Amino acid sequence: MNEFPIERAEEFHELLRRRVPEKTYAHCVSVAKTMLAMADKVEITPEQAVTAGLLHDLCKPMKPAELAQAAAEYGITEDLESPNLLHGPVAAEECRQTLDIEDEGVIDAIRWHTTGRAGWSRVGQAMYIADFSEPLRAYAGAEEAREILDRDGFEAALLFVIDQKLNQVKKHRSLHPSSEDFAKWAEREFAS
Repeated sequence: MNEFPIERAEEFHELLRRRVPEKTYAHCVSVAKTMLAMADKVEITPEQAVTAGLLHDLCKPMKPAELAQAAAEYGITEDLESPNLLHGPVAAEECRQTLDIEDEGVIDAIRWHTTGRAGWSRVGQAMYIADFSEPLRAYAGAEEAREILDRDGFEAALLFVIDQKLNQVKKHRSLHPSSEDFAKWAEREFAS
């Protein structure tokens, strides 16, 4: 039974089941459901929500050497020193070139889902919130993000998630330049 209202949902489910561990599969399904639930409010289509949500971590299980090789094949030259960030750009190109996904909002959301980027579309912004706060995420910040989304709205939740993610990253390494730019842009755009 197809739980998602898009034509290719079963194809994407089958692809994920072959490629990712069960925990990652469950996360991707939960992200897609979370994005679908907010789709009307943020003016993205169900197809964008489900496709981006399901496929964003398609390449996450790949080993660093495999990611680097795939990145080279796709002509991806940035983030090569950070293999944990490469799974988004590689998945985006695989979606574009292998799965024939043409929606640039979806490709862009998948590409930047780990770092965000200034001027990001609503599909990407929804992905950023959903990836952090989907209901299978058990940490306190995820639950708080869901509460802020319900109580204060999308933009307040986005600002909260950006702050949470950046503070977490800063504890372990320096911020990616795109993350810093995204945070500054979102603050200018959405802070009141």
